[in-house]
Amino acid sequence: MPPETRSSTKPGERERARLQKALEALGVESAADAALLLERHISEIKKWNSACKLVAKGEDLLERHVLDSLAALPVLRELNPETLADVGSGAGFPGIPLAVCLPQCEVTLIEKKGRRAGFLRNAAAILGLKNLHVVE
Repeated sequence: MPPETRSSTKPGERERARLQKALEALGVESAADAALLLERHISEIKKWNSACKLVAKGEDLLERHVLDSLAALPVLRELNPETLADVGSGAGFPGIPLAVCLPQCEVTLIEKKGRRAGFLRNAAAILGLKNLHVVE
């Protein structure tokens, strides 16, 4: 492909733009900030995946997990719950994306496997989500 027709954006930038556009379409306030947090979550999954077996190798984390997790967002916004529980959280889906996009809602991730619960506690700390709690 000639240089002038190649896209100047890198794959990570395209993913970020795609995520931000989806968040904006869902009416998420501060979509750019939410996109950065969700990218960090994906990054942490990639770091921990071999040790914790969080997701299948090669999965499209953005489409299959993050965006799927947010499919319930319009209904949840209408219901305006004070609390949510994600039972069998694993890699934190749908709980972490929902905690990012519903900061007024207390989200509890429930995970029985110790390594995965450790991953979830680490992710909650790295993302700085005060509304996210992990129960093992």
